[in-house]
Amino acid sequence: QWKPSPGPAVPEGSPDVVLVSIDTCRADAVFGPLSASTPLLDRLRAEGLTSPWALSGSNQTLPGHMGMLTGLDAMSHGLRENREMPSTHHQLLAERMQKAGWATFGVVSNPLMGAEFGWTRGFDAFDDSLVLRGRLRPIHHGFLEHGWAGWIFGPKWTRRALSWTYADPRSSAQEGLSTASAVVGIALEQVELMAEQEAPFFLFLHFMDPHSPYEAPAASRTRRSKDARHGVASRFLPAEGDRVVGAMLIELEAALKKGDEDAESALEWYRSLYLEEIAEVDRALVGLMEKLESGGRPTIVLVTGDHGEHFGEQGWMRHANTLLEPNLRVPFILWAPGRVKPGAIQGVPHLADVVPTLLALAGIPLPETLDGRPVHLGPLPTRPHVATDEDQIAVRWQGWKWTGNWTGGTPASTRLVNLYEDPGEDVNRVEGSKVPLELAEKIGTTVSRDQHSSLFTGGGGPSAAHQALLEELGYAGDG
Repeated sequence: QWKPSPGPAVPEGSPDVVLVSIDTCRADAVFGPLSASTPLLDRLRAEGLTSPWALSGSNQTLPGHMGMLTGLDAMSHGLRENREMPSTHHQLLAERMQKAGWATFGVVSNPLMGAEFGWTRGFDAFDDSLVLRGRLRPIHHGFLEHGWAGWIFGPKWTRRALSWTYADPRSSAQEGLSTASAVVGIALEQVELMAEQEAPFFLFLHFMDPHSPYEAPAASRTRRSKDARHGVASRFLPAEGDRVVGAMLIELEAALKKGDEDAESALEWYRSLYLEEIAEVDRALVGLMEKLESGGRPTIVLVTGDHGEHFGEQGWMRHANTLLEPNLRVPFILWAPGRVKPGAIQGVPHLADVVPTLLALAGIPLPETLDGRPVHLGPLPTRPHVATDEDQIAVRWQGWKWTGNWTGGTPASTRLVNLYEDPGEDVNRVEGSKVPLELAEKIGTTVSRDQHSSLFTGGGGPSAAHQALLEELGYAGDG
């Protein structure tokens, strides 16, 4: 139940602020010729300030959201992978909004965004009731290892019983339900309460739908996916229904890299299912926007994502595996009637720009420690961008993109591409070409700022429950 925290008086006319994070949403899934059907997001884009894509500092959920919610880049916040626990040293956007007098509420649908990972800081109320799916695997393992029912009935039936008990909202997709509709349903109840107060509110919504498994409800299914399924070889089809799970993506990835002639048709079908998940988020958001606009309160909405997803680029599927552009490019739509002139953002936004943008629009002073910049106050500065995971670091500067592997704390060069000439990153110039001097300087300066070793000093890896949760989400074996 939402209860406002006592805070300072907020200037009259201060806006409500809504931040929407769509998990695993690559930029071209909502903008471009191959995008999903997203009429609501199309309207927000037409009426707002947007970019074809923004850059995430990660290919994974935890570090991607750390950049989004702190205003810091990958070097400053130091988090590299989902196996690490987010540091509490960095102030979150909700904390800053709450301190400034905003009522705050969050609802999430990815287990990695749950309360146990520290994301509740700054929220008057935080709903993670939709993340029980991620806790099913450790419960199941314990049941099998220590419970008599597991010994008697075996894994198949105990897992089915646990699935009934700890139902995933996505499992009801056949009945027309979805995670997105559940998230919006929870949010609408809280908006009703918060809108009764004079103080403005900050609302954070996280949508898990585009993350595998792919299974949109019937209302968002299209002729495209139905037609695409007809040409898919049986070995790439799920055992029952239209649910495409992570293991199937791994199998397709292997087939693509081998040049399997049946892989392309499966790739097209999987992509169409993924786009239906994006469309389902858009469909669910309609109800939220109707509620926000009907209230007549000044409102700011920013829609983005934590990271992207591969669909066959250089033979890759999924995410958390490369720092290629499809894993780093995410949507960026800023809707703020009367506060922002519609048009295109000048320059490439970074996820670290989310916090300073929303603080500036809300009239909250910006800390000097932020790496991001408000995207609506003129052209963004020319600046390097850095992305990391547990194995790699990528630094971009004026069209050049350098990638290195972490080796004893010092990155060793593995790739060098010119994105202006080679947007698909197909030609690796690391052999026989010198890194441009300015890029080399930016790489050195960037790496020198890395806070990973000071914030994450080991500790033997994730806990058993944390590791089990990652396996439930399909990250087992990734490295």
